Amino acid sequence: MLTIKAPAKINWFLEILGKRPDGYHEIETVMQAIDLYDEITVSERSDTNLVLECDINLGDPKQNLVYRAAEILQQAHAPGRGAQIALKKRIPHGAGLGGGSSDAANALNA
Repeated sequence: MLTIKAPAKINWFLEILGKRPDGYHEIETVMQAIDLYDEITVSERSDTNLVLECDINLGDPKQNLVYRAAEILQQAHAPGRGAQIALKKRIPHGAGLGGGSSDAANALNA
């Protein structure tokens, strides 16, 4: 079992430079991690399932960025292995503090 912290961040500067053909925006930004974080705990499962549990309702777990990142990692590097992922949210959902993307990036490190 491994538990990691996924920090929130604040943007000191953010400029939208334009829209890309894929629908995302080109940005220039300066950001800083802050002392607020979600906790992600990952344990190996004996089957091939990925299971994400969260202490708050974030909707369909398969639509969560943590699940999607873990699924891509599993397909590329660990087919046939499962994981149990527990997400403890401390970063307010939808607050613009980067919680979802930080959770996904840090789940890849777990």
